[in-house]
Order: sequence, then C-alpha cells, then structure tokens
Amino acid sequence: MTAPKRIASVALFHLRIGVARTRMASQATSSEAHLPLAIVVGTQSERSLQGGTRIDEVSQEAFALGVRPGMTLAAARARSANLLVRVVPPDAIEASVASLAETLLAFGATVSYVIKGAGRTRPIVNDDAVFVDVTGCAHLHACAEDPTGERRLAAKLGAHVEALGFAGRVAIANGPKIAHAIARHSPVRRQAAALEGEPGRNAKSRSRQRTTPLPIVVAPGTEREAMGVLPMAALAQDEDTERYLRKLGLFAVADLLALPQDALGSRLGAGASDALLLSRGIDGTPLAAYLPPEVPEERASLDDPLEHTEALLFVAKGLTDRMGARLLARGLRANHVELEFLLERSLVPEAERDKPAASPSLSLKLAAPIGAPAELFAIVRARLESFEVIAPVRAIILRCRDLAPARGKALALFEAEPKAERALPELAAELTTLLGRENVGVLAPLDTWALEKRTSLVPFAERAKTRPSSASRGRPWGGEEPLRFVRTPVPRPFPRVAPLVQRQEGLEWWRRPSASLPSANLQGERKTRDFVIAWDEERQAAAWLELDRAEGRAWLRGWKE
Repeated sequence: MTAPKRIASVALFHLRIGVARTRMASQATSSEAHLPLAIVVGTQSERSLQGGTRIDEVSQEAFALGVRPGMTLAAARARSANLLVRVVPPDAIEASVASLAETLLAFGATVSYVIKGAGRTRPIVNDDAVFVDVTGCAHLHACAEDPTGERRLAAKLGAHVEALGFAGRVAIANGPKIAHAIARHSPVRRQAAALEGEPGRNAKSRSRQRTTPLPIVVAPGTEREAMGVLPMAALAQDEDTERYLRKLGLFAVADLLALPQDALGSRLGAGASDALLLSRGIDGTPLAAYLPPEVPEERASLDDPLEHTEALLFVAKGLTDRMGARLLARGLRANHVELEFLLERSLVPEAERDKPAASPSLSLKLAAPIGAPAELFAIVRARLESFEVIAPVRAIILRCRDLAPARGKALALFEAEPKAERALPELAAELTTLLGRENVGVLAPLDTWALEKRTSLVPFAERAKTRPSSASRGRPWGGEEPLRFVRTPVPRPFPRVAPLVQRQEGLEWWRRPSASLPSANLQGERKTRDFVIAWDEERQAAAWLELDRAEGRAWLRGWKE
C-alpha cells in the first residue's frame, strides 16, 4: 500500500496588506506604519481612484473602525478619516508569493501556491496559500521530544515564513485541502517569542513578547476527527450553500456527517462529492508543481522615487535578503549579478533621455560564485556607494545569472576550519566589483623555464583547475626562485660580488627575442641569462637580479623572501 502524501500548507493572512507594507517600508515611511490601511488591487494610480472604487482588503486597524472589504472608498473614508489607501498591482502579489514558494524548496522537493482571485482554473483552494510536499522529509528534523520530526519541521517552516515578512499559519496533513482547511479554520492558539537581537532595543523592551500562531500537525489516520471540529466554511462551499446549511442548524463538519449521506448530494450542490470526501478526511488532490525561473529576479517598486544612496542601500538590502533565501533554497550560487534602475522619466534631463545613462544598470561579474544574503549585499553595497544616477529611481530590479550548484564540503571532526576558507570567496567577489574581473585572480604555474612567464593570473573561480607545472616540481639548481616577480625590469647597479643562483642558456631558442627583455640581443638569439641574489639598498631587501656580464648591466627581476 502506498504511503499517503504529507503536505504542509501555509495559509497566508493579509497577503495584500503585507505586500503594501513592504513597499511602504522600503521608503522608510514609519509614520504611516500603524495607520488604518485599505488595499485596492489594480494597475491604476492612487490619484485616479474614485469614490466608488471597491476595497479588496483591509488591515486590522481599519477593520476595527468598521471598514470592510467590498466597501466603496467613499463609505470607508466616512468611517475612518485618516484611512490610508494603497494600490497593489497583481504582478507584485504574484511575484511576492512566487518568491516565498521558491524559498520553501528548502523544506520539500515540490511546492505550489494559490492566489485568491488570480483567475486560475480549478485552484486547489479559494484562499491565499502555499503548499509544500514534505513526504519523507520530517525525519531530518526528528529529536527525542519529536520522534517523527513533523512538529519541528512545521515550526521551522512557520518561522521561515515569518522571517520573510509574511503572516501565515502552517498545518501538515494527508492532502493539501485538509492541511489548508485546518490551517485556515482551526481555533488559533499562539506561542510567545521574545524580541531578541533587534537593534536599538534595550533589555526591558526585548522582554516584551510577540505572539505567532502555533502550527498544527494532523497524525495519519486522524483526519476525520480533525475535520469534524471545523466550521462549515472549511468545506469551501459557496455562500448560498453555507447560508442554507446554517438555517438547518449545521455549523460544524461533524454535524454534516451525522445526516443521512444519501440526501446530502442534492443539498451540497455540484461540489457534493468533493465536500463529502473532505469531511471524511479523504484528500488525494495532486499539487501543480511550481517551476522557478531560470534567471531569478527581485523587484522593488517605489511609490516615491528615491535619489539618495542611503535610501537605495536600504531597498537593496531587502532585495538581496530575498534573493539569497531563494538561491539557498535551490542550492545554487550566482557568478553574475545585475542591478537595473528604472528612473522617473519626467525628471531625466531632456539631453540625456536618449543616452544609455537614462536607463542605468550595473553588471557585476564575480570572481567566485556567491549566494548567501550577506555576500550578495556586500558586493551590491560596494558598487552602490559610488553609483550616481541622473534622476530619482522609481524601481530597482535585481537579477542573478550564470547560476552554479552550491557544493557542500565535509567538515573535519577534529580539525578547526580556517576562517579564511569561508571569507575568501566573498572577499574575491567584492574586489571584483571594485577592480574588475580581469584584475582579480590567482597565480597559476605554467610549464615554462622562463621566469617572467612562469605564472599567469587566472580567474578566482578557476583556481581549482590549476595544477603545478612540470617545471615547478623540481629544479636542477635546488628550486630557489623569486617570491614576487617584477613584470617590468628596473635598472640596478652591477653587483661586485653576488652568488650565481641560476643560469639560462638557449632558452626557448625557437622564439624570436623580445624587446621587452632588456638584455636580449636583437641581432640574434639571446645566449645566456644569469640570475643572482644581491642586497638592494633602495628597498632594503634581498633582490633577484638579472645580469648582462658582456655589457656590465643588471636589472631587478624579483624579490626574495
């Protein structure tokens, strides 16, 4: 017998309010954070809203004042004089939920989401929700207090959703509809969490508590009992059917099961079969898997355009946090990061509107792939601090290209891990954004006996491909060579006494002499090159010198350790 699918449902509450609050917070409008808020879903501007426009969602503050979804703006403003109205585009809601769903790939291999009123055919539920198939994943979170691991998994999933700024409740059950019905309609119990680690808070303020809905785990085989205590709204019937059932005195799903089953088909209408199966705890609804885009993108649209670097950095921090969570959930890292700025066209100087600077963008090709939020923000901040735009910015788009798998590394049990191993990729990526990719890399040995050609700078990401050359594995003269080689030779006085360290004769005789080598005989083949170690008075260090004994000249070629 096939084991049932274990589905985690995240019932999202006040989704459109959360999207609007995020857009408002990106512009630091803290004075509006606690005002009663009403949301209109659409693409029109807020200035074009009429008194007859219907409200789609209201905040708790507005609800307490009597403002309800479906009201006109004129009726809502009559109940709340300081009502704040914001327009949220449908694309912003879709992108926000899709981004959340992508981060939940860290908890299960298949995710799916539903947005209320999005116009999709036959959605799983009629509410805002994200589903994760956690079948076979719970044992990774098991402990002595939770042998199955599902309670800890649900708690971690809920904490992750809350950390991303969403209000929701998690439930795990056999099937997405059962899990969502329980998450949405079960009586809400809350758990307290201390406000720890928040900047600017003292010990007294940190002792205050916030409450979050407790997740619910329905053990296999108890779905019928769990559904029986829910209200009739958990069966997702239309309003007329729910009103009719209430007139009959049916308020809970268990009351429906007490009636003769033969007569329920005509009373429940077209969805009778699905409602009856759901009331009995039977749910075999499949998930329509969400496929993340090949090039992940995060966008921040600003109601009030920004033109100061500090404000742009504040917005960029939110973008990199969300992008980093998506990359970590997919087990990927980025080699190429792009930032695109959409400017307020009316404020762009007319002489600049047709130039590329009128649509500025930053293309950051990194020396090493990165994916953590802190790493992404570090390289973005390094460029934004010196970035100038010719007009206020009304939107910022962050993209990650050239994605590569984030390969794990086994840690040694008895050996300390060097911190430089973790910090070096981030440092190399940040230096690349400042200096350019061609100027950041590692020195790779080459198979040649010419000292000036012995090493070559290769990109940092390709450092693992480099191998010691055959010339570096053994030296007839003992292997002593310069620690650092000078690319352009510098004239030096001819030393009176200096030990000969290396002599090269007939080196690469098939190549023509180069004018870049000062001791080369341009009339014919260069015969002999002597290298000695002598004390350099100008730098006060041991130096490698190349000698031309015939002409009595010397050139500085490198430094000895």
